[in-house]
Amino acid sequence: MMTLWKALVGIALLLFEHIRGPKRVLEICSPDQALGSLQGFTIRGYQIEIHCHRKEYHVKYERWYIPNRILRTYKVFSTVGSEAPAALRKACELDVDLPPLVRHCNFDDVVKHVQVLAYLDLLERRMVEYSNDET
Repeated sequence: MMTLWKALVGIALLLFEHIRGPKRVLEICSPDQALGSLQGFTIRGYQIEIHCHRKEYHVKYERWYIPNRILRTYKVFSTVGSEAPAALRKACELDVDLPPLVRHCNFDDVVKHVQVLAYLDLLERRMVEYSNDET
């Protein structure tokens, strides 16, 4: 029953996309996409710097009745010094592209804060995994 439901939903989504018509996605290149950085320290004193950048895309539909729109994603990544332990350096290689986690908010500070918190959740999980690998 569930597979039938998934098939029907898939067909409905394809039909909706067909009605919307063809579209083009263009990357919007702005000179300053960086929302900012956050500096922190581990318990043992290693410095971690987390960066947040916004990426924007313009979706243009060819049909007049479908409005064009702007899509945003946020690239969040971290850097750590070479003196940090291998597990920390490996965990900080994580860079992610996150969807906007706060809807309808154009305050860069709020968006950056929420995106960095989500990144910290992912980073924490990786640090636990890599710490367990070393033991």
